[in-house]
Amino acid sequence: MKRHMQNQNLRWAVALFFALAIPATSHAQLGGLGKKIKTAAKTTVKTVGDVDVKVNTGTSTTTTTAPAATSTTTAPTSGASQTASASETSIYGETWQLASYNHGTKQFKFTERKYEAGDHAGQPVTYTYDETTGEVRDIDGTLKGTISKDCVDVPGIGKVSIINERGTLSLDGTTSIGRVTTYDFTCYGSKMGTFGKNEPRELVAFFFLSELAGSGKMETLKKNYESRQQRQAQAAAAFKEKLKNVTAGSFQDLAGNKLGSITADGKVLNKLGSQIGLVKVNGSNTEVYDALNHRLGYITDTGNVCKGTANEKVGQLQSSGTIDSSVGSKLGSINGNDFYDSKSNRIGSFSGKGVYVAAALRFFFFSF
Repeated sequence: MKRHMQNQNLRWAVALFFALAIPATSHAQLGGLGKKIKTAAKTTVKTVGDVDVKVNTGTSTTTTTAPAATSTTTAPTSGASQTASASETSIYGETWQLASYNHGTKQFKFTERKYEAGDHAGQPVTYTYDETTGEVRDIDGTLKGTISKDCVDVPGIGKVSIINERGTLSLDGTTSIGRVTTYDFTCYGSKMGTFGKNEPRELVAFFFLSELAGSGKMETLKKNYESRQQRQAQAAAAFKEKLKNVTAGSFQDLAGNKLGSITADGKVLNKLGSQIGLVKVNGSNTEVYDALNHRLGYITDTGNVCKGTANEKVGQLQSSGTIDSSVGSKLGSINGNDFYDSKSNRIGSFSGKGVYVAAALRFFFFSF
């Protein structure tokens, strides 16, 4: 009996041991495993863009780690592009980019023009500016021009001076061939292009002059300019003659009713035939008088219509046929022998050839 009790006590002791020891051991093992899982979670690697980023997959931090990594990887790239663009000035033709100028390298690099042969075949054509000597050379050492204060010397064109604050360009120091500013260039009346940022005028002048050199472009621009000037001079002379052309004819309203007339000797008559004025050429002006020979005003050889003792400008005749007010707004127009109002509605006509003088006389006698 005593032995049986001892065995029973031993079985209870063993059962109690396992009851206490095994849960503690399991808890310790599970606890260690939990720590390993958490550690593994903290070192999970995700790829954001081109950068590997360690991301904590815990519920409180998963959503904030990746955006932070993304922002830190994009900022340096953005900063680098801003620095690069700040050091370059884009150069444009009429509507497209021709080249750029880099302040760091002192180089002009063309956008589309490339070397066709040699060691640099396929690479953009590049000019390098030596600020010490003022020389600008191609990649093979060919001199493209020399830049100095208020002057540019380009082979094929010669020495071009910038002679005043307006940036007038001149080959002889007197005659203008164009104009340069800190951002654009005009030669013989044609605008050649612009710089995206303000640069020294000499730098702007060099680039566009070098574009004109050796290709015959400058000679073509000059011929076209001289041709335009000649045509404009001829048109101005013809316009002056129109402003002095006094011919017989009658004024009519829209319905064809006679308002008045002019005789061959310049007398201005009303619709009943009574003289109300006189028009005659006097030097560069065509003068207008009333019936008592008091001067009412005049027409200048540039088309100004002046009226009254104060010679107040009341209108402007244009060679195009437009008739403007003294402040530049459109009053009407001339088309052939017909007169039109500001809205292009026909309002009357003049039967003679001297229609410009007739148009001016409307200011004095037959109100426009």
